[in-house]
Amino acid sequence: MQDNAIPHPDNQWRENDISIADLSDEPVLSDDGRRELMERKGGDVMNKKEQAMVDDLREQLRIAKALRWTEKVEPDVPIPESSYLTKGFLCNGYNGDVVPACSSRVSHGYGSDERTGTQGARALYSTRLLALRAVRHLVELKVAKVLADVDGRIEKEVAGVSGRNFEKIVCNIRDAREVRDSGGYGCGLYASSIMLDGEQGLRMQEAVEGIRPYVDEHYWLPLFSFGGQTDFGTPVRGNPGRLDNMREPLPCWSVFNEGHVTSAGDISLCCFDSHKRWVVGNLATSTFMQAWNCQEAQDLRAAHLKKDVTGTACEHCAIGG
Repeated sequence: MQDNAIPHPDNQWRENDISIADLSDEPVLSDDGRRELMERKGGDVMNKKEQAMVDDLREQLRIAKALRWTEKVEPDVPIPESSYLTKGFLCNGYNGDVVPACSSRVSHGYGSDERTGTQGARALYSTRLLALRAVRHLVELKVAKVLADVDGRIEKEVAGVSGRNFEKIVCNIRDAREVRDSGGYGCGLYASSIMLDGEQGLRMQEAVEGIRPYVDEHYWLPLFSFGGQTDFGTPVRGNPGRLDNMREPLPCWSVFNEGHVTSAGDISLCCFDSHKRWVVGNLATSTFMQAWNCQEAQDLRAAHLKKDVTGTACEHCAIGG
């Protein structure tokens, strides 16, 4: 960890013969102390910029040294079985405090080793050193939980869906298969995934293996621009269908063959419509067929048949720009 995190200072300070050990062992210096150190090392006095660089290296070393995992430390002074009052130390993993403490069979004292005032007996640490080691481990756990949360957010960003939600997806697909098979329904179960590269692609392929046993067919799709609404990767133009059988982006089959109704009742001509760019009506004010065959929808289809969607909602998706 230290080799990766800390550049070796010998390259910068070879003429002064300052080593990693020197930087980590020496205390923070005043100007007089810095001058004395450099004279002792046989070199010139560092200027403020050079001193700042050394101070920064020293701080990085201090932090790198702290990045380690320690064993859990258990209290070694048990709760008394008689009226005898035990004395020792307690620690607080929230703020890092280590304080004198005492305990009886039914209560304990925090910050005092003379009398108890808080309900509940407590096992204690016999020395401040043990308590400090215990509080370090507690702080490690606290920081680790924060890091785990950040890792989870990174995972969600990379994979596009959290592990917990993905488990629900697999469970729903499995349940659908069970209902289909047990009820004798004559429908098919299909799943599709977008083929990406790099880490995301590898993770997606692993995820697909958890779905395949429960569907009749799984097929891969290219990276769509989702109606020109994405800003990652190199997406294909339009909605060309399956990866192994892609077609030209124009005319797009979606505006002719698929109508999409949202939970709000909006009727859209595009499966990628998350910003209401292709909405042609709402079930609260018209029927589905009225919206599907409205003039706006007919004009868009005519532009697709001419393979010229310039100036339409489909321009950025099918043509780019």
